[in-house]
Amino acid sequence: TKIALIIVNTMFAVPLAIWYLSAFFDQVPREIEEAAMIDGASTLQTMTLISIPIAKSGILATAILIFIGSWNEFLFALTLTRDDAKTAAVAILNFMPFEGTDWGKAAAACVLMLLPIVVFVPFVKKYVAGPTTTGSVKG
Repeated sequence: TKIALIIVNTMFAVPLAIWYLSAFFDQVPREIEEAAMIDGASTLQTMTLISIPIAKSGILATAILIFIGSWNEFLFALTLTRDDAKTAAVAILNFMPFEGTDWGKAAAACVLMLLPIVVFVPFVKKYVAGPTTTGSVKG
């Protein structure tokens, strides 16, 4: 079912996202967070106003990687779905029967499957910048 596929993809995506994001949030200088708390910011305000904007490029890069990984996932979609809940990667398999492959339809389906990635990545890429804390803390 669709729910099983969502649960399995989430089980693999969340630990990977946490692993990626922990590296980006570890790069946020502790001194900046401490300065915000000294100025009266709560922990939630420090997170939303300081840490997340500094780690924004890492969050967006992680979003790109997780989206592409989930979108192109094939093995679980093949084993856990049926005709009523098919992903695009599994649907392309229908263009490859035993007695001959319709390469034109298969290639067109592959190009259509790539369109969300081709649209999503450049849209998010313009928000990804280099290190935003360079020069903010004396070392």
